[in-house]
Amino acid sequence: MESRDGKDGRYREVSTALVAGGGFATRLKPITAVVPKPLLPLGIRPVVDYVIDKLEDFEVWFLANSYYSSLQAWASSRGVKAYITPVSDTLELKGALVDTYSLMESLIGFRDILYLSGNQIFDFNLKEFVGRYQDQLLLGLYDVGDLELAKRYGVVRLEGSRVVEFIEKPEKPRGTLINTSIAVIPPSVIKLVPEFLLAGRDTFYREGSFISWLVHEKSIEVLGVELKGSWFYLDWPDSYERMWKWYLKQ
Repeated sequence: MESRDGKDGRYREVSTALVAGGGFATRLKPITAVVPKPLLPLGIRPVVDYVIDKLEDFEVWFLANSYYSSLQAWASSRGVKAYITPVSDTLELKGALVDTYSLMESLIGFRDILYLSGNQIFDFNLKEFVGRYQDQLLLGLYDVGDLELAKRYGVVRLEGSRVVEFIEKPEKPRGTLINTSIAVIPPSVIKLVPEFLLAGRDTFYREGSFISWLVHEKSIEVLGVELKGSWFYLDWPDSYERMWKWYLKQ
């Protein structure tokens, strides 16, 4: 899939997608004691299938830990390449950030990537989103329309398309525009992961904390696009219920 390069107007290819398989889903137990979040059913298919369906133009890598062997079996059944981290080396919410860097450093090289959490469903047009990429970190944003719900996510404030504030899971959010865990990431940003880890700003190495660090401490220009349509992120039991209600209306 192509996107316009902001430097000279030419098109550059974003051909690799990384789908994060999530951690141990403690907020959804006991239903995730055996079944991992991405494989929870929605209709007769697992949630992550709906993400993979939208990535037919990409080389897809699935990032997960070895706690759930079913994730590896699912990846094989879908013909998706899997990068599996041993559980002993992976903390909840650490894997996606650290594994993205490790995968690129060791196997595929540093390149532009489309990054998505596998714990969500949406009806956005990914081609249009990727087409907005201009060699700077590009975040897919969504207005959840509820301050209480916004507390669960990274809350974003924009000036034009530029992210000027990113607060991860704020106690008192100042708005309802949040980060969706859909992003196009340039290699220059991924290469900053080791520096972020050394900074010790977040012992769980959350994706949102990394973005906040980029914006507020590194003064990296981060862009955001508000995505229109339906979006549901699987994190709490009530979010799974909302996801099912939306699905049954389709």
